[in-house]
Amino acid sequence: MNHRKKKAAAPSPQPAPVIALPDSLQLTLEPDARINVTIATEEQPARPLNPRLVRLILFVAAACFVWLALYLKYLQPRTHSAPVALSGSTLVAIVSHPAYIAFGDIAELDLSVTNRGNEPFTGQITLLFQGNIPIQPFPAENTTMKLEPLAAGASATQRIRFSLGQNTRWFLREALRTELRAASATQQFRASIAEPILVAAIPYPRTTHDRLLNSSLSAAVVLLLWEVIRKRFFGWEAKG
Repeated sequence: MNHRKKKAAAPSPQPAPVIALPDSLQLTLEPDARINVTIATEEQPARPLNPRLVRLILFVAAACFVWLALYLKYLQPRTHSAPVALSGSTLVAIVSHPAYIAFGDIAELDLSVTNRGNEPFTGQITLLFQGNIPIQPFPAENTTMKLEPLAAGASATQRIRFSLGQNTRWFLREALRTELRAASATQQFRASIAEPILVAAIPYPRTTHDRLLNSSLSAAVVLLLWEVIRKRFFGWEAKG
């Protein structure tokens, strides 16, 4: 009978033992010797986020978003009207103003007049506001530009500063329209500006923006927020 020899199963490799060595231990190895070293470190559990810090970050992000939205809508845009010709005269006017004005803020409107005729124009041109909201110019006579005279092909520009005379209703769409009236020694001319001046839905956006950008106030707010974050969220205390 043929007896088949059974092959012995190869022993499975055993994991090398982990030996903790003191810092001062020194090992001397023979040439061409090999040694396997496994360093075991204690895993640090992940620290959960502080819920107060998360709420603070969300609040600051929301405040910055609201500020940016108000800035882009009510403060940054500016409207330039199309050139308006005063019928019967050689004058052409362009009105430039913020896209929105708000109660409590001072608005600035630029009136530019060009004489496209061949003769000088002597007279005056007045900007009139139309609507139910009273306007307070600074001062009142600034709404009239005197042309004494305006040479042929020349231009003149005047800035008119004004504010709303009464508080407007929140989140309701209101607008102001403007009209130009020019007069010479013998004639009078008038024209309406097609583009209205929209009234902001909230009061004091520019005043609030300017105060927030004040350097001393901004520094005080940042310092206060840092103190709150340092003590309440990180637990850091000032060292004496």
